[in-house]
Amino acid sequence: MKKTIFILLITIVSLTLAGCGSDNNKKENTNKGNESYIERSKKSAYVDIAASYVDAIRTKVNEGKDLRLYENGILYMIPVGDDISKSCVEVEVGGNPVFGDKWNYAYVGVTFEGTGYNYYFISEDNNGVGIPMLTYKDLADNGREYIYKNYGSSLSQRSITKDFSNTLKNNYGKKVESRTLTNNEEIAFDIVLKNSSNITKITYFDNNCK
Repeated sequence: MKKTIFILLITIVSLTLAGCGSDNNKKENTNKGNESYIERSKKSAYVDIAASYVDAIRTKVNEGKDLRLYENGILYMIPVGDDISKSCVEVEVGGNPVFGDKWNYAYVGVTFEGTGYNYYFISEDNNGVGIPMLTYKDLADNGREYIYKNYGSSLSQRSITKDFSNTLKNNYGKKVESRTLTNNEEIAFDIVLKNSSNITKITYFDNNCK
């Protein structure tokens, strides 16, 4: 009789612990699911902010007042962001980075194709979360997939190195007169060169859109 009661008690304790373990597993899975959802939401917000800056620059280019971009063969790098001391434009709502507190850099790239323009975007915040140079279409369609959180060991269209990030950070909001693309710029901005085979020069604008 005592043996039967002992076995019964062991069974009850085991079932109780198993139930607790199951609950803990459910909580862990729920937390992972929430983290994944939050991460996806933040990435989507990042892409939306990027697209809003491209739209703002497109509007300014079409106005033809401050931004007169009529020369072929040049990649125009126009600074954007929520810091008006560095950005050429402001957006109506927000514009600040999602993962960090400020932008290391954020640019809308523009090329003039004779009868129209092509638009690109590249950025990184002070937490090192960024987007490599993308066409506006790739940004709008699949921008979340390109967001990175770590630097690459080598520079490519999809991978930004810390050194190149520092170069863009140092140029951010400063005017750099038209010059020949560096080797690193050719690699990092390869998507631009593929879309416009005649691009050989680059110029960085300041917050005055000049």
